Amino acid sequence: MSKKIIFNSETGELERYATRKQRTQKKKNTHGIGFFRALFILLCPPIAVLDKGFWSILLVLVLTFIYWIPGIIAAIIICSRK
Repeated sequence: MSKKIIFNSETGELERYATRKQRTQKKKNTHGIGFFRALFILLCPPIAVLDKGFWSILLVLVLTFIYWIPGIIAAIIICSRK
């Protein structure tokens, strides 16, 4: 199977792909916030950031206790980072 060289418009670099399957898998993994994570952000922001680390959870928890909207905003910002 021959390798193809493709220009990646996001990074501005040339990349090599062995198969079409690898190209489509790379495109599929570029999602934003998923449906369930967005639902958790609105219902309980600290649960939405559980996989982002202790300090992120603590920050969102404190902001959510102070007032709901800052917790939601912080959770959106933290979850949208890669």
